[in-house]
Amino acid sequence: MFLTTPFSRRRGTSTPAQAAASRRLTLERLEERDVPAGIVSVFASQGSFAGTVNLVITGDDLDNQVDIVRESGQVKIIAQGTTVLHYNLSSNPGVSVTPTYTQITFDASGGIRDISITMGGGHDAVRVSAIGNHSFGNFGVNLGSGNDSFLLLGSSPDDNSVSSFSLDSGSGDDSVYVYKTSLLSGTVSTGEGNDTVYLNDCGVAISTQLGAGNDNLVVDTCFAGLISFPVFSVDLGSGNDRASFTGTNTPLGEVTVVGGGGHDVLSFSGRTEVLNKLNIDLGVGNDRLLVAAAANAADPATLSVDGPDGQINALIRLQAGNDLVRFGTGAGSGPSVNFADQTRLEMGSGDDALFIRNAIFNLLIALLGDGTDRVLNDWGGSGVTVGAGSKLHGGVGVDLLPSGWTTPPNLTILAIP
Repeated sequence: MFLTTPFSRRRGTSTPAQAAASRRLTLERLEERDVPAGIVSVFASQGSFAGTVNLVITGDDLDNQVDIVRESGQVKIIAQGTTVLHYNLSSNPGVSVTPTYTQITFDASGGIRDISITMGGGHDAVRVSAIGNHSFGNFGVNLGSGNDSFLLLGSSPDDNSVSSFSLDSGSGDDSVYVYKTSLLSGTVSTGEGNDTVYLNDCGVAISTQLGAGNDNLVVDTCFAGLISFPVFSVDLGSGNDRASFTGTNTPLGEVTVVGGGGHDVLSFSGRTEVLNKLNIDLGVGNDRLLVAAAANAADPATLSVDGPDGQINALIRLQAGNDLVRFGTGAGSGPSVNFADQTRLEMGSGDDALFIRNAIFNLLIALLGDGTDRVLNDWGGSGVTVGAGSKLHGGVGVDLLPSGWTTPPNLTILAIP
């Protein structure tokens, strides 16, 4: 006879602590990974002048940061941030070179002659500085897409110059700064995006195109360059743009400022002297043209124009939109504008407003255009001087002179009740 033990199935049991331990996640340590570094390639050749080098600098589609420095008989290319440098061994710079991944140094006593900088996509930062007397030949920059920044820094516009300058910052919200350098010819184009261009203590014989976007241009203490009275032109493009002339911009040659569609603001403070023709066309939109009064009565006018005799020296157009022109903003007691020969001011269609004080016109033709336009102040009591044959024409619409209006000598009022 067999003895048997009844089979019994028991549930597994555990303490609360054991149950929690069984549910605990186990973290596995992964390998460390660095953010990819941008690579900037450098090719060098012998420059056309003794002791100079030509540089071709090319970035990739990552965020490249690089400084290019000329000082003390050397040219240095310095990588910043995570950027690394690649020196093309087929280079023939004609001078000794010390290349590393973070800095490439050329013993180039004459500095850089020609330079080409091309960045791809990414948010790039390029800074070029030339310490001491230095002249570039051809200087080309293409920053590509992305929110990029570019700086060109010299020691003095009398000592530092670029014969031919070309910059295209591409699409993105870009910043371009040029300090203490004479740009003898060339173009600056910023493409689409909300861009900033700052020209300080420069020669500006260039064409500037800001493209689509809400852009900002500052021209601070600049002059016409080292050749006689070249053209400085600005195309603000579409968008709500702002252009400011500040400091002492003298002398300038011919100046042209064009605005596209958008509500643009063009302002002058400090002193700007134009020794050729001034052409302003702010385009369609509710635009503003503002000129400050000089601080003191004996000061030169904030904006003066003295071009060819017997011609229209200042042509100012504001097209469709409710526009505002103010000559004499601020609290200064000095002259706002002093325009030689003929000045033609066309306000365009729309409900426009015109304010003028402390102003001198050899011959003024002011056309208010279609719309319900207003003259905001009494010219006769505001230091407005006009030459013989000057006219203020109201155009189609109900136009208004202010209460207490007095007409300056030599000014004829037409089509205003």
